[in-house]
Amino acid sequence: MLYIDMVPGLVCGLALCVEDMARRRVPRSWVFAAMLAQLGVLALHATIAARPSLLLMPMLYGVAGASLQLAAARLAHGSLGMGDVTCTWLLGHSVGVFGLGAFLRWWLAMGLLGLAWIGLWVAYMVWLAYRRMRKAAISSSSDLTSSDSQGRAAPLEIESAPLASSGRRPSPGMPFVPVIVASAVVAIAHGLMAAYA
Repeated sequence: MLYIDMVPGLVCGLALCVEDMARRRVPRSWVFAAMLAQLGVLALHATIAARPSLLLMPMLYGVAGASLQLAAARLAHGSLGMGDVTCTWLLGHSVGVFGLGAFLRWWLAMGLLGLAWIGLWVAYMVWLAYRRMRKAAISSSSDLTSSDSQGRAAPLEIESAPLASSGRRPSPGMPFVPVIVASAVVAIAHGLMAAYA
């Protein structure tokens, strides 16, 4: 039953990845619904096995992970949001099923993957800026040749960020939920291989 214990957190984590990448938001209602399912599965397993630690230890790791992420968010103001903290809280329960070793591997993987993700994100932002500048240069040169009847150039339109479904612009920051989830998958996969080896 060990392999079922982390399913609610991982399924919700994958959905949160898509939402964070597309709209730069982490719906807390999704996290809380998945948390209820996660705690239900853990409570069922703890009851069947007559081991309360199967419920209590993952809860402890969830709180510890969220506390560490909240401290990081407060230290580096603006780099992490509350969505990242709540996602870490949820996935801390899933990773916590495998104990302290998995929890430490999760944070190590999060650090390493986070550094790689930052590098990729910076490269992507540079590429986007280059593409926008090139598009603006091409647009302005064509606007100079096509002026109106009085010799005035048409105003330059700058491409703006797409609107989210709520009508608000997404946050310009880097989505970090994919790093949290990918790191959790690495730690859980290692835990499963160790448990069933």
